[in-house]
Amino acid sequence: MHDGGTLQANYAIFEYMNSSGIYLQTTAMLDTSFPLTNCTFRNGASGGCLIYLNNSQTVTITWANFPENTWGGSYNVKKINNAGAVTFAQYTGAFSGAAFESDTYNRINWQALAPVENMTISYLSATNRIQLSWSYSQSFSRFRIYRAATPNGDFQPVGTATSTTWWEVLPGSKYFYRVTAEQD
Repeated sequence: MHDGGTLQANYAIFEYMNSSGIYLQTTAMLDTSFPLTNCTFRNGASGGCLIYLNNSQTVTITWANFPENTWGGSYNVKKINNAGAVTFAQYTGAFSGAAFESDTYNRINWQALAPVENMTISYLSATNRIQLSWSYSQSFSRFRIYRAATPNGDFQPVGTATSTTWWEVLPGSKYFYRVTAEQD
């Protein structure tokens, strides 16, 4: 993104980029209403990075996915400006985390919560509902529930829960669910 530009995207896939990946120059910004939430970054250039931050913005990117590095990239995220910070909250993927970053001034933060485990789905015929149940090993504020028509589909939010159980009226013949924890 050139100086003075603004990038906005949520629920997008960024791939087949050059060695700088998504490059935010000194005065370029991420739109805080669309700060790359639920975006996937993959298939970059060999020896390159997927996100290159040279700006001074402080921003949080939530649910970023960095799948396995099958393209030979050097970094997931690179930050060389000693101003601003980026926090990746609830990130996923084998190429995510501090082990794969280039962060000269320690301005990239990775905050992950443990994944939801042992999720089961039951059909409650008496009420024509499905019930999701799961276990969780850490303290939490709430869970967010997402649903998609296919396993790799566009997961849309359908509810929240403050316990490890949630239900809804049967929405159709076949859906896939994802549950994530949140901590205030």
